[in-house]
Amino acid sequence: MKIIKFKYDKFGIIHSLAFIIIAIVVISIASFGSNANPHLLPIVAIITFITIFIYIAINYLKPLLRGEPAMVIDDEKIFIRRNSTVIFWREVSKVDRLVINKSYYVIIHLKNETQVRISLIFYEVEADLIYKTLKSFFKNINFSESDVNQNSVYLN
Repeated sequence: MKIIKFKYDKFGIIHSLAFIIIAIVVISIASFGSNANPHLLPIVAIITFITIFIYIAINYLKPLLRGEPAMVIDDEKIFIRRNSTVIFWREVSKVDRLVINKSYYVIIHLKNETQVRISLIFYEVEADLIYKTLKSFFKNINFSESDVNQNSVYLN
């Protein structure tokens, strides 16, 4: 059985957090020169930063520090760590990619006419490589229609 694991990009995560910190500093400095309440904007910026930091820490930093892969692809299924999604290949009808404002996604079309959108932010490799890998697995795995189980995508 062939297994491919994609890891999170530690530098992408660190750069994102650094950008957020710099933005907060700039917002705080700019707010002190305004006529509005000079303390309100930095407080909102700090609350926003804490919210974004917690989101990134739970979804990306924690698995990164544990050495857990972001995505695991094998002959049977795709596992996406961020939302604990398991997609069985026998359910997949099509694999597409989507680019929105330089954000890359892979769209997995299922035979039950639903879609699973996978954001490729913070992956260690190029988004195109992940797409090509998924496309390659999809082309190489053939299942008959009788093997389809409508409940084989689990979102936790």
